[in-house]
Amino acid sequence: MKIKNRNLTFSFILIAVIFSLILIEKNVVFTASEDIQKNSELSLDSILDLLENSIERYAYSQALANNTSYEYELQKEKDFIANRISPRIGDEYIAYRIVSGKAKETIKTNSGNIGVTFYTEIRCVVNRRTGRVSNVESWGKPYVTTNDYYKNFQGSDVNINRTGNTSARFSVTGQFYINGGSFSIGGDIIGYSVDLGYVTVVKTYSTQINVY
Repeated sequence: MKIKNRNLTFSFILIAVIFSLILIEKNVVFTASEDIQKNSELSLDSILDLLENSIERYAYSQALANNTSYEYELQKEKDFIANRISPRIGDEYIAYRIVSGKAKETIKTNSGNIGVTFYTEIRCVVNRRTGRVSNVESWGKPYVTTNDYYKNFQGSDVNINRTGNTSARFSVTGQFYINGGSFSIGGDIIGYSVDLGYVTVVKTYSTQINVY
C-alpha cells in the first residue's frame, strides 16, 4: 500500500514538473515573439518623431542597427551611462546629437540635381569648458535621404570609416524611389513605378562628417 502511494506521489510530482516546464517554454516563446513584433514596427520614418539630440532617439537608432527592440536598447544605454566612470570627472559629459553631411554625389534629373544627405545619431563626449566634442563614441545607424521629395531608399547598409576621434567617412550604394515632382526618363532617372514613384539608377553616395 505504501509503495502504491509513493508511486502515486512521484507521478503527481513528475506531472507537475512537466507542466511547469511547458508553461516556462510557452512564456519564453511568447516573450521572444513579442520582441520580434516590436522589432518589425521599427522604421526610419518613426525616428523622425522622436526628440532630436536625445537618448531616446539614439537608442532607437541602435535598435535599428542591431535588430533589437527599442526598449532593450534604451535600458542598455541608461545602464551604460549609470555605470560609466568618466576619465576626467567634471571636465566632460556624455551627449547625444544628430549630425549630417551632404553627399558629394547628387541625383541628376531633367529638372536639376536633387541633393542627398546622410544623417546619424551619435553618442559623444563633450568638453564642459569649451562645449566642443572631444570624441564620438558611437556613430549610431546612418541613413540617407533627399529633402525635397517623399522617397524610399533601397540598398546596402551605410559603411562607416573613422578618420579621427570626431570624424568619419560614410558611403552607401543603392537607389532611390522618389514620389513627387515631374521628371523625364534620363540622367539618373531610369524608370517609373505606380506604387513607388520614379526609380533612380543604382549609385554610390558618400560624405565626410566632422563633429565639433
